Amino acid sequence: MTSKLELLKAANRHYPDGHLEEYFDEKTGKPKDGNGDSLAQFIVVELHEAADTPGEGCRLLERAQDDLGEAIRGLQELMD
Repeated sequence: MTSKLELLKAANRHYPDGHLEEYFDEKTGKPKDGNGDSLAQFIVVELHEAADTPGEGCRLLERAQDDLGEAIRGLQELMD
């Protein structure tokens, strides 16, 4: 089984500037306060609280990606 810390470190390897690590304890994987990147904080909290496997983590973040896409679509309607 993959630990929460392993999930977070895997996601952090590809997050811009490895900025996820500001939002989790590198020894325990528990979320912590960071500064200025609410998306990074959201990802850490989602992975820590709800994901127990890489597949589950992917599904959670893909659902969030879909939700963001819909919000973008709403904003684009204002530009038309």
